[in-house]
Amino acid sequence: MRSKFCAASVLSTAMLLSACDGTDTPPEGAPTEAAQAEWTPSAFAIPEGAEPVADMFIDCAFPNYDGQLGITITQNFLVLDGQTKRYDARTRQARDMCYPGMVGCSLEAGDGRIASDYTAPNGTRTETKIDAETLEVTKILTEPGKEPREVAFDGGCEAKPMPTLAG
Repeated sequence: MRSKFCAASVLSTAMLLSACDGTDTPPEGAPTEAAQAEWTPSAFAIPEGAEPVADMFIDCAFPNYDGQLGITITQNFLVLDGQTKRYDARTRQARDMCYPGMVGCSLEAGDGRIASDYTAPNGTRTETKIDAETLEVTKILTEPGKEPREVAFDGGCEAKPMPTLAG
């Protein structure tokens, strides 16, 4: 299956992973509250009062990420009791993608889709939309000073049985 995927470079992905470690402490270089005035919500944002998405576990793999042969980006999402979390298979834990009050970061579900939005410390913004029924993925990447773009990738997402959470 060929999908459209728009995301940051491998370096930006590493920053995303380190910035979204589930702690309440902002990572070094994270957008500040002053950046809030400049930040606009994602086109994929879920509106208030949206119809909830049923509980589900989504496993995503994006091989040949942004045309980089041999690079595979993976993401796991868990929707449980109206909460949307990232899932870490290694630790078997669901966690928030964003720390409280983090500017330029959201992960939510509603109106038949899962939407995430993250702005890396270098200003690169990655917006993701996953259709909860078809699991079709759209990602939009906006690098500082450039127009938003989609990046091609192989693979995509699939629904899997709910994992057993640790603890």
